[in-house]
Amino acid sequence: EQTWLEGSYEQVNEEDVLFPGALMDSPYSDSDTWRLKLDHTTDGGFIERVRAEVYRAEVDHLMDNYSLRPLAAKSRMAAPTNSDTTGGRLLIDSRVRGHEIQWGVDHQENIRDASRLRVNMDGSTTLVSALWPDVTIQQTGLFGEVKHYMAGGDMIKAGARYDRVEVETGRLAANDDRSEDNISAFASWTHRLNNQYRLESTLSRSVRTADATERYINGGTWQGNPELD
Repeated sequence: EQTWLEGSYEQVNEEDVLFPGALMDSPYSDSDTWRLKLDHTTDGGFIERVRAEVYRAEVDHLMDNYSLRPLAAKSRMAAPTNSDTTGGRLLIDSRVRGHEIQWGVDHQENIRDASRLRVNMDGSTTLVSALWPDVTIQQTGLFGEVKHYMAGGDMIKAGARYDRVEVETGRLAANDDRSEDNISAFASWTHRLNNQYRLESTLSRSVRTADATERYINGGTWQGNPELD
């Protein structure tokens, strides 16, 4: 009764999706997602509850300008795309001398590869640009949050998060690998005025890393910035 285990699998298949406002349509877009979750409560002590999750998602997507519409351009173009994500999270609830503490660790790895291709009459292809040049982004985070209840119903809450980010590409001649150390934090105070109203104030700083599109996309006139802060 204290342990809940849940596994799931989801498959999504899209066929012949039209984008009238774009220059391409999508003959197919398929995804598979696996997920496993664990939720366990203890009989007390320093650790009161443990939640864990692991997951894997795979996306296979194609855009082109000739399969689903009359060929208006002079050449046939296609953009095959793959995005694979693997990750997990461990979340622990603790209590120390009346303080509620929630802390844990998470990790995510995303690999994205996409090309813009010219499709020749004989079925062969010519690379025009690497939309996503086999980009791998790994992010590992440590985080914690503490709640303290005061007399009169007031509450003080504070938390912080540290992320280590590693980025590398597999299809660029130049070395555009990057690494980051990002810190986010917040502090809040809640004051109960009466049974109906309360006053809450929060000060926070949030940081996120740039994604594969923002860093590396090569879409002709749309260029990414590997050094984006």
